[in-house]
Amino acid sequence: MVLVPAWGGAIDAFLGGGPDEFPDRYAAASPIALLPIGVPIRLVHGDSDDMVPLEQSETYRTAACDAGDDVALTTLPGVGHFELIDAGHPAWRASRDAALGLVDR
Repeated sequence: MVLVPAWGGAIDAFLGGGPDEFPDRYAAASPIALLPIGVPIRLVHGDSDDMVPLEQSETYRTAACDAGDDVALTTLPGVGHFELIDAGHPAWRASRDAALGLVDR
């Protein structure tokens, strides 16, 4: 299974075209198609993200768990797409903490 978001313009640009044109590229770049990956996975997603639906992270979490991977999803209420990478926004701390939590393992 390869998840392709409806807003795939950035992905199409990165992979050189659409999934119909380059299915092998999409399969190789699809995290869900590569499960299990055998390392802990931490997902952080804002429930107000209007670019990537929360359901995409939920679907990935379920598939990763079903494949035997150690995965957790943190959902942040009222947070959109870019707040997670804005070091000045409180939501960024959740991303940072999720990453640092893996280092301490």
